[in-house]
Amino acid sequence: MPQQNTPALGTNSTKQFIVEILSDEWPLSAKAIYSKLAKKYQVSVTYQAVHKSLKEMSSQHVIDKDDKGYKLSMDWIKQINEFGEKIKNDYENPLKQKLAFEYCFNSLFEAYMFFLSELEKNVKHIVDTEGAVRPENNIACFHGIHMWNCLPARSEEEARLKAVTDKTKIYVLDKSSYKFDEIMKKYWESFGIKVKIGLYCTSNFEIVIIGDRMYYLHFPQELLENMESTYSKISDISDLDIAKLYKNVIYKDCKIYVVVNKNKSVADVVRNWTMKQFQGK
Repeated sequence: MPQQNTPALGTNSTKQFIVEILSDEWPLSAKAIYSKLAKKYQVSVTYQAVHKSLKEMSSQHVIDKDDKGYKLSMDWIKQINEFGEKIKNDYENPLKQKLAFEYCFNSLFEAYMFFLSELEKNVKHIVDTEGAVRPENNIACFHGIHMWNCLPARSEEEARLKAVTDKTKIYVLDKSSYKFDEIMKKYWESFGIKVKIGLYCTSNFEIVIIGDRMYYLHFPQELLENMESTYSKISDISDLDIAKLYKNVIYKDCKIYVVVNKNKSVADVVRNWTMKQFQGK
């Protein structure tokens, strides 16, 4: 018999079945509940274990007990109803953002590798169960303060990126237009990625859209200042001080926080706006 994990009960199957039993018939004695578990649900459990579950459920206020036996608590039933109403309201409100995850990385390079793996995971979900391509999964968008730095990419990462871009259309908007951004732009375009620089698309954080997830990257002020001071001084590729760049930007020990919200409606709006910036290009 299929089950649904009920709030407050976790994955305890005995407790789940007790709820089902008391949903159909009440009040019941511990002995009657034990008998139904064995006969109707074929649950292999001792009477002592059933009694222990009943005691725990009573302490959790899931069930009540009187002289006639056990029955579900009306307060708990009310909580279940409110829980269901909350889920219903959340699903009926597509603009409500739902926090999925929060990550913390110790360097810019770690964050880069995280997003490469997120793009790879997304490729596996581009096609739905019926074999059709999901448009929102087929397109990823990046809004950056500066172009992402390709210098730490090895042949392994480049091969992984190529595999992603073969199946995913990627659009990149970059707020800055330094010579460094122009250099990086050419590199990313070599993978078929659409890039536009010098367009105000964010403030002091970066945005990534993959599928119906929106990722917000929050950089520490010191890293932002290092990026600005380093990139603004590059007028030609020969100006690149790789050792300094690695130390002060790419591998700098710092905390980069990434907050992920799952909201298809908002993600679609941002994705559509991003693609419009490339119309006629």
